[in-house]
Amino acid sequence: MMLQVLNWRKRGTADGFSSINLVLPVLMMGCWLRHGYMTNDFTNIFINGINLIVFAGYIIAFAFYQPCRRYLCLQLFALFFTLFCIFSYVSWQPNDIAADVMGSIAAVMQIISLGGQIYEIVSLFSHVKFERLKIKNTKVYD
Repeated sequence: MMLQVLNWRKRGTADGFSSINLVLPVLMMGCWLRHGYMTNDFTNIFINGINLIVFAGYIIAFAFYQPCRRYLCLQLFALFFTLFCIFSYVSWQPNDIAADVMGSIAAVMQIISLGGQIYEIVSLFSHVKFERLKIKNTKVYD
């Protein structure tokens, strides 16, 4: 990721890059952070807290170098709204199962966060044009 930010700095723009790979992991980390808070798991809180700080830095760098921030703003709004809905749903659960519900949701969000990588792969293949190579029928032996 740091190399990507250095690339943005060198080019002077983050145009052509997608912020989905920055936003979806934040959704997952936010859920795991809440789960760690509910279970008093210091390791979970520490790891996800540090990761959220690092990803916030990456998102800020992306926003700085991105000429059109409209999609990033929409994705961040959707991120915070989704976290609000998830946390509200979990807070409505009985206390004895709330942590388990949050853990289950966090695990699902971890799988969903892979969607950003799949999106990037599909996007890459949609922009690359493959040409059929014509190979001459040559004899290697006599």
